[in-house]
Amino acid sequence: MNGPLDLPVDVRNQGDKADSGPFVLGANEPARPREGRVKRLGLLLGLVCVNALAATTVTGKIQNLGTGNVTHGAFVRFWLRGCGGNQPRVNGTSVISPTQGGVFFFDFPADASGNISGTLYSTRDATGNGNGEIECGGSLTAVWYAMQVFYAGKGGPEVQIHAKIGATLNISNVAPITTNPVVAAPAGDGTYSRLDTGNTPFTGNVQAPGLNSVINPFLYAGSDIGAQVNAAAASCVAGQQCHIVIPVNSQLSFSTSIVFVANETLECTRQGIIDNTAGSDATAILKYTGTGTAITMGSISGRFIGCDLLLPSGSAGGIRVGGTSVTAYSNHVEDASIRGGGTGTVLYHVSCPGVSGFCEDNHIIHTRLSDFIGVGIATDFSNDTYIIGVTEYAKASNATSTHVIVDSSSGGVIIDNLIGGSVGAHGFVERRTLGGNFPSFIFANDMEMDGTSNSSECWLFDATLASANVDATFVDSWAAGCTTGPGIHISGGSGIHIGGGSRIRSNGKDGILIDVTSNNAEYGTIIADSYIQGNSQSAATFNGISITGHPGNIVIANNHINNFPEVGGQQQYALGVTGDVEGIVFSNNDCSHNAVGCFNVPSVVGRKMTLSGNVSPDLGTAPFTQFPGDMVSVGNIVAGGGSNTLFRCVTAGATLPIGSLTINASACGSTADTGLRVK
Repeated sequence: MNGPLDLPVDVRNQGDKADSGPFVLGANEPARPREGRVKRLGLLLGLVCVNALAATTVTGKIQNLGTGNVTHGAFVRFWLRGCGGNQPRVNGTSVISPTQGGVFFFDFPADASGNISGTLYSTRDATGNGNGEIECGGSLTAVWYAMQVFYAGKGGPEVQIHAKIGATLNISNVAPITTNPVVAAPAGDGTYSRLDTGNTPFTGNVQAPGLNSVINPFLYAGSDIGAQVNAAAASCVAGQQCHIVIPVNSQLSFSTSIVFVANETLECTRQGIIDNTAGSDATAILKYTGTGTAITMGSISGRFIGCDLLLPSGSAGGIRVGGTSVTAYSNHVEDASIRGGGTGTVLYHVSCPGVSGFCEDNHIIHTRLSDFIGVGIATDFSNDTYIIGVTEYAKASNATSTHVIVDSSSGGVIIDNLIGGSVGAHGFVERRTLGGNFPSFIFANDMEMDGTSNSSECWLFDATLASANVDATFVDSWAAGCTTGPGIHISGGSGIHIGGGSRIRSNGKDGILIDVTSNNAEYGTIIADSYIQGNSQSAATFNGISITGHPGNIVIANNHINNFPEVGGQQQYALGVTGDVEGIVFSNNDCSHNAVGCFNVPSVVGRKMTLSGNVSPDLGTAPFTQFPGDMVSVGNIVAGGGSNTLFRCVTAGATLPIGSLTINASACGSTADTGLRVK
């Protein structure tokens, strides 16, 4: 026992790599009395015995592709994996020291023949399924080794392996791990589920009240989905966004109205489709069965996304944004669907009446309104309401629906890419029926209203607007197929501008009817750059544009007002006026292909009317030109295409004023010949 004693390398030796070779007793410490050396030897022999009974023996050889042994600078590293940040330990024996910070590994260097040998703590029992020696986070089956060969400081691929108790691990024929490690249930948990579902004690989906800040309303108490959503919203943190998602499900009936809190988002899987029948009702995930309003967004920053809402005939409304004397702003309905209801139902309504009421910046976007006989969209007592990318199809052949109503105290209504099909009573209506201020400032682009056999006006500016300045502009819009009325009916309101390629076509009566009375004189109407074609489909008595009553000044310019190329149109005149007008300009219009002529304006006082630049080649003669006041010409006034000068026959050299028009005189036979001539 006086000579050095060689012991196997053990994973519990956590020194530097230079110290991880054979441990030589006596060579690594100063000489001590024999008694002390004998006691130390006995302790080490005891540890060797424990290690031999439990640890895994590691053997093997490292060679290159040329069958030569790899010796200098070669070693095999075993990384300890699976602790997940926990401290590894051998229970009752030791804790494992980290090798580099929070990393645990051990290296086996190759000897002069390329061989490696030593022992490692085990990660599994002898069967490979039971507990190993290393415990992490309370589990004896959580860890494994990643074996990696290094040469000249560079490592090869990792192989995930287990070290079995009492077994020999030969690096040349290890069996890689092919299944996920099994993690023991945490202490105190009676039921848990493995990732591989091998011990799952339940069936069906896993549900949680909240996951990744998303709330599942099914896990809240309530008599129906409406009550459950309200209960889920009550758990939201004030001042933070609250995201409630209704999982994919069959149709959910509810009579409890859903009332949004501030910053609430309610979302469903997006599935709505457009339909003007009840055929798609079964696809709606939310079926309201009450008599009130299904959903109220009476606060700020609410979101209703993706849900398809079905309404009964007796309901007051689908979604109400606002409420009496409440503040409701920045609420959105997005990619949703609302369908059904009765004649008294408003599918989407923005309204904040009352002294302290305030609706601002509310949006309905990319949403479908279907199969309704009441009102699709209404706004009143509100400011800056956005209607963007909405498709509305009322019930087929109904005679009662209205797609959009802009009523009292509405300001700043933005309509963009709205499609309205199966118009019933009206497509678009602007009116003042609720007291308050007159509605004002409508900005519409590509608003399309398509009528049916029962449709009245496609657009109506109601007489309740009187002569108020509503400042309504419509560009590239559409009023067509309203078979029992005009395409556009203006009975009130000033500052209405229709243009930018708009099409008013194939309506039963006039393309546009302006019939305001002297008490409701309308001012500043502009109809320009539009196509007014193929109207008067129901009888040969209507015009492209008809004016009755006594409106204010109207400008009609640069339009195509014809029957051709539409089919079935019987417009008598491009413009027909049967009342007086306080100033009308009808200029530069294409009047061809009307049944009778370009215009018929006998009732308009001459000094109030300008007719100029209109063309109607099919009549054979050009429509006459008329100006309401003096006409001044710096040069000659010529006729006959510019080849003849206009004059009056008088004594040679004399001139004769005719009103404010002075015409050069010329001798032409008898001075009694006083007619105007050309030469």
